[in-house]
Amino acid sequence: MVKVLRFPENPLITPADVPPSREDFEVIGSFNAGVIRHGDEILMLMRVAERPVSKDPAVALVPVVECSNEGAGCASGSSTVTTRLSTSATPGSLARRKGCC
Repeated sequence: MVKVLRFPENPLITPADVPPSREDFEVIGSFNAGVIRHGDEILMLMRVAERPVSKDPAVALVPVVECSNEGAGCASGSSTVTTRLSTSATPGSLARRKGCC
């Protein structure tokens, strides 16, 4: 059995340490998945959660991914992927309008 020890100074990286991928997004989570030593390098694999910043608390901005090549899928090397922001009601008000929750 391999003994795994948690580093006492966790977390290594917090959302404040990670710049957002776009200036209109904010980083809301960083998940330190693992660190390895490979040759003379130390590599970290990390997952980051982001969301669009909304100036109006009553409006939720939702990133929408659009592919230019219908049917080929966004993973296809020949398709162009763009992201735009769409507005919607806040999750609570949307749920109330649908009659749930």
